[in-house]
Amino acid sequence: MSNWEEEAVSFTGNIRRSGSSYVITIPSELFYRFLLKEGQTVRIYGMTRRTPELQGMVGVFLGSFQVFEKYYGIKIVARNIEIATIEEEGEEKAKTIPVVEEIAEKYSATGMFVDITDEGKVEIRILFGFITPHSILKPKTRQDIEKIMSEIIAEIKRRNGIIEESEIFEEEAEWHMVDPSLIAKSPYKNSEFLRWEWKI
Repeated sequence: MSNWEEEAVSFTGNIRRSGSSYVITIPSELFYRFLLKEGQTVRIYGMTRRTPELQGMVGVFLGSFQVFEKYYGIKIVARNIEIATIEEEGEEKAKTIPVVEEIAEKYSATGMFVDITDEGKVEIRILFGFITPHSILKPKTRQDIEKIMSEIIAEIKRRNGIIEESEIFEEEAEWHMVDPSLIAKSPYKNSEFLRWEWKI
């Protein structure tokens, strides 16, 4: 129990009889905070500890909270494009495309990767996920991504870049460290791009 973090708000309940079993009511605040579902399977443990007196607890183990995020991304292959080097403590860490990075940041991209091929072409991948460590962004539709890609291509061409290839792709990411309360408070929790489950 020493590794668990106790919630700031606690509730007092009463044990009641229901047929040959006994039940304790889960307050609605905790039900929604943990995104529980009626009929969900849980594991129940009897637990004791000495502090030094003997204490007892009936633990309801929900399992591991898994979140699945479906999102769109952009892939562009170009030539004759300005490349910048990101350095940290004097060492090269990554390559970036300033004009593309600026647009990606403008539209809250969650990832950008630049790869230079053997043929001297530049492959750019931009991810538009919506789960961040502290919030759930509004998921972008395919139409949103099409407009962003058009803007990026126009800026590359305006700087004499040559587009070899461009496409919109779809990916799904699985998260294991998202607090369910982050989703519970989000106005986008019912989005078709987002699903979650407790897995025992």
